[in-house]
Amino acid sequence: MADTFTKEQVDAAVAKATEGLLTQDKVDTVVKERLAREQAKYADYDSLRQFKTEHEKQLDAVKTKELEDQKKYEELKNGWVKKEEEYKGIIVKKDSELTDMRVGSALMTEVVAQNAYAEETMALIKSQAVFNPADGSIKIKGKDANNVDILDSVQEGVKKFLTGRPHLVKAARPGGGGTGAGAGAGGSGAGAGAEDLNALNAQLQAAMNSGDRKKINEIKTKISAIQGAKNVVL
Repeated sequence: MADTFTKEQVDAAVAKATEGLLTQDKVDTVVKERLAREQAKYADYDSLRQFKTEHEKQLDAVKTKELEDQKKYEELKNGWVKKEEEYKGIIVKKDSELTDMRVGSALMTEVVAQNAYAEETMALIKSQAVFNPADGSIKIKGKDANNVDILDSVQEGVKKFLTGRPHLVKAARPGGGGTGAGAGAGGSGAGAGAEDLNALNAQLQAAMNSGDRKKINEIKTKISAIQGAKNVVL
């Protein structure tokens, strides 16, 4: 026969069995306390995370600024390099033009002084001129008695050049006397033509000294027109 227990006995047995166990309220309290302790450990986590995020943003901003500055620097540098190359080109061109003008002026002066046809003589002798930028001197390439290359002064170089090309030297004008029968009404005979050519040569020299290229071209055209009928063999 099974044992029977009274209500009091059952309550007493349950009370004894549950003695020392936590109630729900106690469990909730324990959980809250533990959560509070854990939260206390990471109380500054949010601020740290915010600091990290802002720091990363600042780094990104710095890097971006550096990249932008680098790009601007490269653009400016490229602009400087390009300008420098342009200026160098301009300087080289101007130096070349000045050198050409100096050489041309020195040659023209001597060609006119030695009574040569300026246009034809200049066209042939200019390539033989050598300019020394160190001292600004101008020489004419030539040969000595042993056929060795030498550099002559402008005066001596032009003289040697014309000696080997007598057809480039103008005939001396006869002195005195009136105009010959061949002279036209306007005085445009051989003597007048020679005088015109001499005058144009002098004008050409002045134009070259002043660097007036327009005037130089105009005078050269007039000289060519006067000499065109001479059929000079160069």
